[in-house]
Amino acid sequence: MTQLMHKIGIKRLLIGYWIISALLIFFYSYLTTVLTQTDFQVLLGQPMFALSFFTGCFSMLQSYFIEHLKGRQQRIYLKVALIQQAISFNLFGFILIILVLKRAQFKDNDLINNLLLYSGLLMLFISILIAILLIF
Repeated sequence: MTQLMHKIGIKRLLIGYWIISALLIFFYSYLTTVLTQTDFQVLLGQPMFALSFFTGCFSMLQSYFIEHLKGRQQRIYLKVALIQQAISFNLFGFILIILVLKRAQFKDNDLINNLLLYSGLLMLFISILIAILLIF
């Protein structure tokens, strides 16, 4: 496992994990609508189904932000994503983020990266809010 992480890179492994988990969630959502012969909008009215679908959407967005953010902004984003993964009880994602934070080197970047960071953080806070609301 450690050889695989060194060969691929932990950051790439994290991005791949988020993309694959999102695709699996979308496939599950599709199968559920087909097998139950229920409209997708009706299923989104069920809290657990909605949570899993939105988790898939946020996973895709997280992989985008991790790929495009650089330097200090990426480090800030990863720290907030770490909190989001903990609240969502995503242990594997939590561990991967810790490994990325330990091994990556972060340098300062430009204003465009700051704007991307703020939009990514907004998305993470929405994800955290949804997870908290559905827990209680």
